[in-house]
Formats: sequence, C-alpha cells, structure tokens
Amino acid sequence: MNSSDPDPQEQLYQGHHLESGMLARFREWADVLPWIRLGRTLRVVGSPPLILLTAIAFLVWWLGVTQVLGSRTQLFSFSGSSDSLSVIPRQLVVVATAHLKSMNLTTSALFRSSASWSWVELFVVVWTVVIWAPIAMLLARQGALLTAGRTMVALKPGLLHALRRSPSAWLAVVVPLACVLAIGILILGVGWASKLSGGWVLLEFAFAMLVTLIAIPCGVLAFGAHAAVPLSWAALANEGDPDALDALSRGYEYLFRRPLRLAGYILVALVILIAVAILAWGISAAAAAVTARLLSLVGCPSNVVRMTIQMLELLPSLVILASLWSLIGGIYLLLRYDAGGQEVEDLWEPPPPLTAPLPDIPTA
Repeated sequence: MNSSDPDPQEQLYQGHHLESGMLARFREWADVLPWIRLGRTLRVVGSPPLILLTAIAFLVWWLGVTQVLGSRTQLFSFSGSSDSLSVIPRQLVVVATAHLKSMNLTTSALFRSSASWSWVELFVVVWTVVIWAPIAMLLARQGALLTAGRTMVALKPGLLHALRRSPSAWLAVVVPLACVLAIGILILGVGWASKLSGGWVLLEFAFAMLVTLIAIPCGVLAFGAHAAVPLSWAALANEGDPDALDALSRGYEYLFRRPLRLAGYILVALVILIAVAILAWGISAAAAAVTARLLSLVGCPSNVVRMTIQMLELLPSLVILASLWSLIGGIYLLLRYDAGGQEVEDLWEPPPPLTAPLPDIPTA
C-alpha cells in the first residue's frame, strides 16, 4: 500500500468523529427545521395579561379613530362572525393586512388608488403608529424570547422597555417615506424638464428612460417598507442598540436577500394564525351563545346583550393581533440567522438591576 493512501481506520475514525459532531449540533428537531420554533409563540395567545393589554391598546386606538371619523369603524370586527367558520380566513386576512398596511406611511400617503386622500386618513395612520408601536414591540420581544427557548419577560419591565424605544420605532416608519419623497422630487424635476423636449421622440424617450431608472429604487423602498418596517420594530425590540436606521437596513436586507426563506416563514405563520383564529373563534362563539341565553333569562336590556356579544366577537381579532406580532419577533430571529449566521439563541438581554451588597456578618 502506498504511504500516501489514506488509512481505512483513520477514515472510519474521521467519519465517526464527523457524525458525532453533527449529532452534537443537531440535538433536537428545531435545529434541523428552524421554523418549528415559531410554534413556541403560542404561549403569547395563552397569556391573559398580554391579550388584555392588546385589548386596551385597541380600545384607545378605536376611540381616537372614531372621534376623528365621527362614526364607528368595523376594521377588525364582523357582524355575525360567530355563524360560520368560513369567516375565519377573511377575518384573518383583513386583520393582518389592514393592521400592517395602516402602519406604512409611504403606502398610505403616496400610493392610494383613489385621489380623495385627506388629512383625516393621515391622522389615522399616525395614530395607529403611535398607539401600536410599544404594544407591537412588546409582543415581538415576547415572541423572540419564546422562539429562542427562553421565558417571557414580565409585563411591566417589558412594556417600559418598549416605551423607551418607541421613538426609534416611529422614526423607522418615517424614514422610508422621507426617502421616497426625496426620490419623488427628482422624478418631478425630470418630468418638468421633459416639457422642454419640444416633441422630439428621441429626447422624450431619453427622459422616460431616466424617469424609469429613478423610479426603480423608489419602488424598492416603497414596496420593501411593508416588510422592513415590521421587521425593524422586531429588531428594535430585541437588539441591544436601538438604532432605527440599522433596524430598517436589517429589514430590507432580510427581505431582498432571503425572500424565499421569508415566504416560507410567512406560510408557517399563516398556518399558526389560522389555528389560533379557529380556537379563538370557537371560544368566542361558545361564550356568546351561553351569555346570550343566560342574559335573556333574566330580562337583561338588549343593548347590554348586544354590546357583550360584540365584545366577545372582537376576541379573535385581538388574539390574531397578539399572535401576529409575536410571530414577527420569531421570524426576525430566524431571518437574522439565515442572513448573518447569528444563532437564534444569541438574544440580547438587558443588564440586571444593581442590588446593594449584603452586609458582612461579624465574626466573634
């Protein structure tokens, strides 16, 4: 045998060593299929304090919107939602898309299909961002902690942490709009200069080509904001440095560098949201049926019965919102690992509060 040939015993040893190394790394199914970790976020919807906090935020938001619009809004509620399971997909889509879309100033202010945009609608978007930013970051923080295999943070310190970082979250919403407006000024300038073409087709073609080249980055910023803004809020809630620009860059990077991964995680999150919505729908429907029958036996006023049923019908929407933001926190950690290689368990923790040292015990 040639001395340069590998020893079979050595190859066997290296194979066993490599296999043991792989087994050491993949100790559970979550290491092989990372999206399984998202199932841990179900603990959020089983937390009454978090659901109650979501309900309070919704009530404050709803009161502000109705005071401006002058009428009740049915954005997150459907009459007769307890009649059939067929309403679940529709309610799920409306709640998730309307909530996330209403926080995108770029889409709300510039890209409306109708020309009847008003300052009232802008107020609704700004009011939504201001009210929901701390709640969304708290839920994203809880979802990230559960995805990383840790316990949820207590409600008071978690909410204070989210409130301190809310200004950065508001800035993360404004920056894409400012960038799109800056590019829009260039488009306006080129459009104004195109009037000097004098009807020359080649010159008009050159202006059209220039506008197209400028409009492409504008579209990248405007479209990417739909995913970058929620992911930036998750980054602000879970990273040690609350930098809005860095958080936004992370959101855009994860969207355009890992689009298939993001699409896969969204599909998994959709399955989880459907399961959560069905459970919440069943609970609210059963509670509404029992409550309506019992209140009718004692001759309760019809307004009390109606408002009670409407509040119970709101439960699926609240549960969907809480689950949605917790899933966004978990998806952020998974995308961070896919794009940068940072382990999911490597999650920032605030320093513990300082405690006074215990006095020394005197000795005889």
